[in-house]
Amino acid sequence: MVKNTVALPELLERAKTVQDVLLCHKQLSRDAALRCGVATIRHRALERSELITDHLSLWAQPFGAHEDLPTRLKNILKEYSESAPDMVKEVLQNADDAGAGLVHFVWDRRQHPAKATFSEKWNILQGPALCIYNDRPFQEHDIEGIQRLGVGGKQGRQDVTGKYGLGFNTVYHFTDCPAFLTADSTLCVSDPHLYYMPTATTAKPGSMFAVDTDFKKNFPDIYDTFLPSFFNLKQGVLFRLPLRTAAEAAKSRVSDMVVRDQDLKDMEETLAKEGEDLVLFLRHVNTIIFSEIPPAGKELVQKLRVSTKVTEEDAKLRQDFQARLSKAVDGNSPTSFSYTMKVKNSMAKTTSLWRVVAQIGVQGGAEESPVLKWLPYGAVAARLEPLNRVTGRAFCTLPLPLITGLPVHINANFSVDAARCSLHWDKGGTEATWNDFLLRRLVAPLYCYFLTRQWKALEPEKLQYRSLKLCQQHLDLHLLQFFPVTKRVLPVFQGMVREVYKHISHARLPLVPVYHRKSSDTVRITWASPGGSDMLTEPYFLKEKSQPEVQEVLQQLNMKLVPAFTHLQQIREEFVEAQVNAVVLGPASLRCFLKALALPVPCRLAETPLRTPESCFYLLQYLTGWNRHSQGTHREGDKADLEGLPLLATEDGLLNAFSIHHPVFKNSFAHLFPKHSHRFAQNCIPEWIPPCFVKELDLPEATPLIQEALGQLEWTREGENWLKELWTFFDRMVPSRTSEVDMESFVNHLQNMAVLPTQGSKTDSKHLLPLSSLSKVLFECHSEVEKVLHKLGIPVLQQSLLPWRFAYCCLKPRALQVTDPRAVVAHLADTRADLCWGDLGEQDVSALLRFVQQGELDSRALEQLQYLPLFQKFGGGLRSCGSLPQGAVTLQTVPASALECPNPVRLGQRHAASHTKPAPPMAGQAFEVGVHR
Repeated sequence: MVKNTVALPELLERAKTVQDVLLCHKQLSRDAALRCGVATIRHRALERSELITDHLSLWAQPFGAHEDLPTRLKNILKEYSESAPDMVKEVLQNADDAGAGLVHFVWDRRQHPAKATFSEKWNILQGPALCIYNDRPFQEHDIEGIQRLGVGGKQGRQDVTGKYGLGFNTVYHFTDCPAFLTADSTLCVSDPHLYYMPTATTAKPGSMFAVDTDFKKNFPDIYDTFLPSFFNLKQGVLFRLPLRTAAEAAKSRVSDMVVRDQDLKDMEETLAKEGEDLVLFLRHVNTIIFSEIPPAGKELVQKLRVSTKVTEEDAKLRQDFQARLSKAVDGNSPTSFSYTMKVKNSMAKTTSLWRVVAQIGVQGGAEESPVLKWLPYGAVAARLEPLNRVTGRAFCTLPLPLITGLPVHINANFSVDAARCSLHWDKGGTEATWNDFLLRRLVAPLYCYFLTRQWKALEPEKLQYRSLKLCQQHLDLHLLQFFPVTKRVLPVFQGMVREVYKHISHARLPLVPVYHRKSSDTVRITWASPGGSDMLTEPYFLKEKSQPEVQEVLQQLNMKLVPAFTHLQQIREEFVEAQVNAVVLGPASLRCFLKALALPVPCRLAETPLRTPESCFYLLQYLTGWNRHSQGTHREGDKADLEGLPLLATEDGLLNAFSIHHPVFKNSFAHLFPKHSHRFAQNCIPEWIPPCFVKELDLPEATPLIQEALGQLEWTREGENWLKELWTFFDRMVPSRTSEVDMESFVNHLQNMAVLPTQGSKTDSKHLLPLSSLSKVLFECHSEVEKVLHKLGIPVLQQSLLPWRFAYCCLKPRALQVTDPRAVVAHLADTRADLCWGDLGEQDVSALLRFVQQGELDSRALEQLQYLPLFQKFGGGLRSCGSLPQGAVTLQTVPASALECPNPVRLGQRHAASHTKPAPPMAGQAFEVGVHR
């Protein structure tokens, strides 16, 4: 019996069931037997194990692509990268589509025995290989699909990642003869070169075998390469990819790539670095392992393990979602769900936590789909732990080599090229329109759904912080960092970002934080959505930290203030970019808010949210743009800006609206007229408010108020204080450098108003005289003559009630001039009947006469002097000379030397002219009395 034949008894036994079996003598050589057409036992076993459907055999059916494989495969491989990462993705995709939960990569570095193989040419495949185990056996449709080269077996399926069924061909970068064993019952081998498999033909470039006991017995060396001692082959499928050597690469018509150790190490590194992303959106695969069997080893050495874990509840949600995806026929009934998933990487020794939201269909607008038979579905995922920023990528279940610039990963059933390297963006093409439709109508709302779920996870109704800084740190990490920023993303995704912000506004999603200071050490957060029509509920973005007093007042008004965090500034800019009206707090927006408040003015200020006049002041400061540079100057535009604003606090405690039709007075002298407090603004109203709203109190408008107040004035301490303030007001009306004309106007305006405070000769004799009496009032009472005049009853100004500057500059020149004897004589003559002449003593009269002598008295003054009771009668007493009968009496003074008067004066008849300076007689001197004859 020749080598590779069986004993005759055994052949005879088999001949009972197998017809046309050729036998040979044991002494016949192997070569001679083969030439005579005698098949080897191993070849006969292959024929028995091969499944052939052409004859409807229960044992065999044809397997293999039905076209020239090497050329076709080579062309296909041009579309796929030779890199290990790409092949890893394709393998994971196929495993996930098959429903596998585990994918185990094994770098088997051993050289397996080659005694019991298909052929000697096969023996080279017994060397190092990459084995990939999935824990889900292939179904019949999977086996059929993998044979449909160039067409694929996944087209039209909504529940699979692969769209074309071509990705499996990437394994030809690594091998010329891939094989897989599924359910420990079927072995499929692809031999596009028709070299390794004795049974391979051009029509059937491969074979599929029923792996039964006989197969395992006859081909143990082949069976062992599928690692039956390490895996439960009945519960899965194991791919074996013999690694192409340099010798094979030289002969290969498919690929000239020589697989080196570094390629397998790159695969391990890919799983280590990208394992987290690779499992993120897979529907079934939850564990990826990379192991190695050393060249002389007998144990499986695990190098890396990436696994995911979800709660039982979330696992059920995912199963239901996948079931609905399999049954869904259109996108008009959207289904969405959210779950959290932990991803553990054994090499990195880290565990990350992700939030994933997924959706089938779109909420309205499915009819806009450019391809109605395609079902839109997608997901958004963000890493929650650790919270360092993620470099966002686009996924089509598996990551695409496309960095989006988003802070999250986005996944959808995009239209991609066959190599899964890029999205279709051909302008006007159906695929590009589909991708745009997914981004706008699916991914953008789903992104908002993710933000909403993240917001809810914060338990927003309970958020309180000890400071705004702590608030910023917490919100940045857990919510704000996930908002997209247009300028950071690729142009093809910028439209989607704008749709996100439009959707937030249109759906009124309360995702913008509004802060409230409950106390100095507590910040409470509520939430709002921009872009509404109600100015009272709109959030107002702060561009910079404003004055604490202003913010406090605005919060009293229940204005929704958005803190000036960096992320929130960016978010506001994104709303503006999306043409959403995101209101910035400024004078214009504050005016609109205040007018929208519609406070029932006039009303009690204390009963409004403003509460105090100071609140009005702070807001007016802000509205008029006051700062340390402007120093509070008003502009022409302020008139229109302030008209109607309910910020005018008046002295009567009411809140009013500014109105050019009802201006009020500045507060400076409001205390003078308490009964007219409604006409005066509170002291806190800024000085730079335009005078059409708040004006200075001028003299004409003050006159009726002064007259009214004077009619009720009592001379008390309070009354004196009031007079002081009144004259302070006058002082303000007549500046120190005013013209004489202005002063005359002031005096003329008040000439009949009793406003001059004077002191009579008696201690308790205080009176108010009309301003027209100023020339009859002593300015002061310091000199000897002033004291005499005051004793006579001429009042003196109460300078203590007058502003010093005003009194000396404006009143003194118009008071009774004691330096002018003629004026004094004239005044004494005019008021002779009202003066207290009897109160004068001898020295008083002498002092007065000496004062009169100092002046240049004209005839009129001399005549007036005669009628003044300044002359002593014989027998005592004073009397005037002008009351004697004409020509009856002549008064003559004693000699001048006796009176120490250098120029004696003779007072004769009233018609006598005086050509010399008169020397008035001294009281108490002797007079000659003669009768004219």
